[in-house]
Amino acid sequence: MNRGVIKAISLVITFVVAVIVLEFLFNRSGEDLTSSMGEATLPVLYFEQEGSEINPLFGYTKQMNPVHTRDTITPLYGNLSLPIRIATYGKKITGLRYEVRTLDSSRLIEETKVKDLRKQKDSVYATLPIQNLLDANAEYQLCVHVYMGKKQVYYYTRIMQEEGMNVMDCVAFARDFHKKTFNRDYVRDLTKYMEPDSSRTNDNLNRTSIHSSVDELFWGKFEAKTVGELQVSIKEAKKEFTVMILSYVLTAKGDNGEPQHYNVQEYYRIRYGADRMYLLDFERTVNEIFAQDGDNFTENAVNLGIRDSQVNYMSNETGTIVGFVQQGDLWQYNNVNRSLVKVFSFRGLEEIDTRENNSQHSIRIIRVDETGSMDFIVYGYMNRGEHEGEVGIAAYHYDSIGNAIEELVWIPSSKSYQMMEQIVGKVLYVNDKDELYLMAEGVIYKIQLKEKEKYILEKGSGEDWFAISTDKSHLAWLEGGDANKGTKLHLCNMATGKTRTIVSAEDEYIRPLGFLDGDLIYGIARKKQVSTGISGVTVFPMYTVKIVGDDGNVKKEYQKSGRYVIGARVDNYTIYLSRAKYQNGSYVSTSGDTIMNMALDDRDAVSLSTIRTEKKQTQVVIQMTSEIADQDPNLLAAKIVDDKDDHTVEIEQDGEEHYYYAYAKGRVMMISPRAADAVKAAAQETGIVIDDKAHYIWQQAKSTAKDTMAGMHADTGKVGKKPTERALSVILKHEGISLSVGELLENGSTAKKILENSLKNATVLDLTGCDLDSMFYYVSQGFPVYAMASATKPVLICGYSKSNVVLYDPVANETKSYSLAKTREMFKKAGNIFLSYVIEEEH
Repeated sequence: MNRGVIKAISLVITFVVAVIVLEFLFNRSGEDLTSSMGEATLPVLYFEQEGSEINPLFGYTKQMNPVHTRDTITPLYGNLSLPIRIATYGKKITGLRYEVRTLDSSRLIEETKVKDLRKQKDSVYATLPIQNLLDANAEYQLCVHVYMGKKQVYYYTRIMQEEGMNVMDCVAFARDFHKKTFNRDYVRDLTKYMEPDSSRTNDNLNRTSIHSSVDELFWGKFEAKTVGELQVSIKEAKKEFTVMILSYVLTAKGDNGEPQHYNVQEYYRIRYGADRMYLLDFERTVNEIFAQDGDNFTENAVNLGIRDSQVNYMSNETGTIVGFVQQGDLWQYNNVNRSLVKVFSFRGLEEIDTRENNSQHSIRIIRVDETGSMDFIVYGYMNRGEHEGEVGIAAYHYDSIGNAIEELVWIPSSKSYQMMEQIVGKVLYVNDKDELYLMAEGVIYKIQLKEKEKYILEKGSGEDWFAISTDKSHLAWLEGGDANKGTKLHLCNMATGKTRTIVSAEDEYIRPLGFLDGDLIYGIARKKQVSTGISGVTVFPMYTVKIVGDDGNVKKEYQKSGRYVIGARVDNYTIYLSRAKYQNGSYVSTSGDTIMNMALDDRDAVSLSTIRTEKKQTQVVIQMTSEIADQDPNLLAAKIVDDKDDHTVEIEQDGEEHYYYAYAKGRVMMISPRAADAVKAAAQETGIVIDDKAHYIWQQAKSTAKDTMAGMHADTGKVGKKPTERALSVILKHEGISLSVGELLENGSTAKKILENSLKNATVLDLTGCDLDSMFYYVSQGFPVYAMASATKPVLICGYSKSNVVLYDPVANETKSYSLAKTREMFKKAGNIFLSYVIEEEH
């Protein structure tokens, strides 16, 4: 009997068994054990300033860590009283109080109960009488507690007694700019703010920026109108600029006349000027809300409309059934039974509700079988249903025969969706053995869903000790979790649950570098060549790189005489290697190399493509393997299996790992245990970096010049001649500390360790890999930067101007000005090795 016949018989048997089981589950005693998702019940809170509603807040039903819910900032004026409106949607509000805390949430400044609640239609109005205990232009945490009978709902924002920032003027400008983009009579008014780039194609409404054409800014030939209210969320308030997001819904007629809806966000970075406003950056994103209409299907494709090209989709092996995620909804199209199923969604089928349309969650499809059943994971803020107002991870199984989804596990979190997305989203997988793999706070978990038992596979620090495949199904980690001392590397196929171990030779260390499809890439370094320099940076020169399959067999090996691999990345089945060579007692960067793709097959039965129309411009489509059987398929909505069992599994929320958070364009761009990575990400988009206590770690330098810091010389009578000793002594003297650095260095301490142990109230930062210009923030704040001018010589950056940099030379024991361009090149050749620190002011 051939394999095709066996597979066909197997599918028939599976189908029959599934029907029998579902008949028993769903219809025993005539009882329907499924239901629809519960309606949204929580109010939405708005603030009011200068006649404008700002910062809509969605409620949490459990207390969150305010540091980890960092999102909006609300300015305060005059006597600091803050008017609010609570959109109740018909629910009763029975009480209100608020708390003001320091930014790191460690100290309570004020706690007040608000008694005057004024009800008007479906809203409750109140004023928060915030006391005059705040420092001007300093940020604080505000938590508003709303009582709905016995239920308490929490709303979080930052507040600031604003002076000289003109935040609300910037809001008024953004509102006006937005309104004018829908009226071509104002083309001349807005043209002066645009910076068109002639190299852009200007044929995609999904993303319009300050560099787009003016015609694109005014929507080309796309005719649409706004639905509902324009929502303004202020994200950053600085003297240099204000950052905000404007959110709204558009409606337009499709080619066949059906109404189509789009979620739109406009990002603004604005500087207030006495005589005019300066638009520093602008970006508008448009994403179509998928719904069944005549424009969704062509002869052989599902048209997703205007959206980005990063589509989360997956098909069965034959390509007849495809699942896809669009704007927070999970859909499935079945070309065999001609059905379109809304598998999971917080949106109703009718009008768009502000709460249901809140997009603070993600969906990850794990697998789709031949019958259309699928496993998927939802993580983030839950807009409605059983977990409404909570943040967490839910794993589900969708049974296509019963058209019902069943929750397998619920893992709550005290972090916002944006932070979860960066931390948890890296490793998150469930297999058909009811095993969930998850990584959070530097810990890799394996959770048995049926038993609700969790196992810690490993704990680690940093990011180089583990690697995850692009499809998230394969994971590798070092035993012990130390990227610089790994001798055992575990390779896990999470789909099967099978793990194999790769052991290094006795005189070698091993490190995972990534995956090429499901094949692991790892490097090997000789122990004697792995070293930590005086600055505290560890060099891990790998003399060979190997690629192994699931079976542990080596598929390819890379080795070049005199060259060492120090990093790798994979792009489009090609491995790009960063390399170094040993020269004059240290490893210096040299030309990179590539390992070309190994003719791996594209396993997708369906694929993505684009089409273009004059009105909607570029649209994304899912190309099916065969002709669409019915361009008007049956629309179904999956039910939820009513299960009274508690599927909650708790994991550790705050581990030992410390993280840095890069914010830009109104959202979290990156979370990393390495400050340098966060600074690099923020610098690219003129963002900011905070630590896990909400202290500012980096932002763009506030001035274009900084005079040379005073006292930049060592006391030669007390300090030796060694450059490292002198440089560190000058930093400590700058902070009023007298310490014998020479002895510490002789005992093996690094520069970073000495600074960490000596600067008790400071956060010491390894900023290796950042560029020189990013270091000017620290200098502008009065913190010298320890930098390596060569492999053995440190200097201190202690001043700068538009064209020059002031360096303290510990050998000459003096400061001197150098060309900015030449200094950039010098530090780059030395590896851009920087150390600095910040000391946060108390408020």
